[in-house]
Amino acid sequence: MIGKSSLQVLINDREVLLSGKNLSDYLKTISSDNIKSIEVISNPPAKYDAEGNSGIVNIVLKKANSNFWNATFTEDYRQGEYATNNNGASFNFNKNRLSFTSSASYGFGNTHYLNNSQYFYPNEYWNDKISSVNINNFFTARIGIDYKITDKFTIGGIYNYSYQKNKYNDNDRTLVTGNSDYDLIETPATRNGKSNFNMANLHGTYTLDTSGRKLSFDFNYLSFDDDNNNFFNTSYFLKNQLEDNSKANNLGMQRIDNYSILVDMEQPTKFINWNYGGKLSFSKTDNNIFYYDLSSGSPIIDSNNSNHFIYKENNEVLYFSASKKFDKKWEAKAGLRMETTQTEGNSLTNNEIDKQNYTKLFPTAYLSYNIGNDNSITLNYGRRIQRPNFSYLNPFRWYSNPLAYSTGDPPITAGIYTQFRVFFHT
Repeated sequence: MIGKSSLQVLINDREVLLSGKNLSDYLKTISSDNIKSIEVISNPPAKYDAEGNSGIVNIVLKKANSNFWNATFTEDYRQGEYATNNNGASFNFNKNRLSFTSSASYGFGNTHYLNNSQYFYPNEYWNDKISSVNINNFFTARIGIDYKITDKFTIGGIYNYSYQKNKYNDNDRTLVTGNSDYDLIETPATRNGKSNFNMANLHGTYTLDTSGRKLSFDFNYLSFDDDNNNFFNTSYFLKNQLEDNSKANNLGMQRIDNYSILVDMEQPTKFINWNYGGKLSFSKTDNNIFYYDLSSGSPIIDSNNSNHFIYKENNEVLYFSASKKFDKKWEAKAGLRMETTQTEGNSLTNNEIDKQNYTKLFPTAYLSYNIGNDNSITLNYGRRIQRPNFSYLNPFRWYSNPLAYSTGDPPITAGIYTQFRVFFHT
């Protein structure tokens, strides 16, 4: 997994739709005493999304005994240049046919970032130093309920919530050589952001017979709100004399909604074990940016740098895989996943719409040989896809200061790549 980004994390084979610090804070609420095993899947089989090259970590929790409950409280304090604090609690309950799990955590702290960049132009040299202090507060919570209606049918639900509030105090100082208009640029900036994450899951499992045939379904709803308020004041100096000054306020509001449903069937037979199913996913991202010029003392909307962008992505998936253990030494698995994707990027400001529609196939294959004495060799092959983030498709500019912005390119397409690995386990 080293060197990979966007790692997918599962709890009991169900995806935890959190990332970054939100994911890290949530995992801190899980006691190691409650973990049965951790499965590392570097090349996910056909059952899992073909997105990314990051692989999967599946955390399998211990099953609670009947008529059992426990509570855990944690406190984590760290002192560096600034102090950080994380408090967590969990409660688990299992009685008769009902199983209940819950956890929550709250934390705060400051982080100091230093960044030094050099830019070489044909006739100029820029040395840029940024000192940034991040003030962070967060709260995460998770509730899970499972109820065994019959010995064959279990239904349950999971709810995840996360709130994060950040404040960045930036001090950007750039020394310029070779420019006759200015030799120093200073940009003190304040960035305020807050985000809310909600994820609801409804799932069920039905065991068809004693042979192990099992039908399961998952319905997920996800919403994410992210608001950012950036204020920056840029001054241009020449020989310690102020030559020019500009002030601006950049507001960004983002809303993501996603609905998905997954149906999965496990069908073991005497000769081979089958796994097949399908998935539907519908996503919409609404991104609104307002840019105000404050140089005159009053906010004036800059329509050229303000933007409203809506991105939609739908996915339809079918997959199957087959696995067989030939003897004590040889084991093989192969699968195929088909994903159809429709995207629409709509820049309401530019009156520009970009659509894409494509279907891709993703084969996977695995072969394992047990040498003995806990040693084995595994060969695996897989085809993956890297879809562009919606921000890469937005043609408008998002300014962090008057001299730095990011922008997307609507025609960019998904990247397809294959991977072949050989592992020696000992």
